[in-house]
Amino acid sequence: MNPFTLTDEMISDILVAAFEGGINYWAANIGVVGGWPDGAEYASDIPTRGGSLLITLDPELDESTYVLDLARIKRGIRKAAELQGKTPLAFYEDHDATSADLAVQLALFNEVVYG
Repeated sequence: MNPFTLTDEMISDILVAAFEGGINYWAANIGVVGGWPDGAEYASDIPTRGGSLLITLDPELDESTYVLDLARIKRGIRKAAELQGKTPLAFYEDHDATSADLAVQLALFNEVVYG
C-alpha cells in the first residue's frame, strides 16, 4: 500500500477515535448535513459516502458550528501526520483519540485550538 494513500476505512477509523473520545471535550454535537448518504451506517462513514457532518462546539466554549466533509478530513489527517513526522499510513497505524482529535481540529480550524 502506498504510505500516502488514505482509504475510506482509514478515514472512518480515525473519525471513530475522534468521536468516541478525542473531540468530546470541545464538541457538543455531531449532526448530519442534509441526511444520511446511501451506504453510511455510522456518522464516521458519512464523509466517505459523499455526505457532510455538522460539528457544534460546546456552548461553554463557543456555539459555532463547522462542516466536516471528505476534503477537510483528508487535509486534517495529512497535516496531523506531517506535524508528527509521519506518512498518513504511519499516522493511521498509530492513531488514538488524541491524534484523531488533532486531525479533526486541523480539518476544521486549520490549527490546534483546544488541548
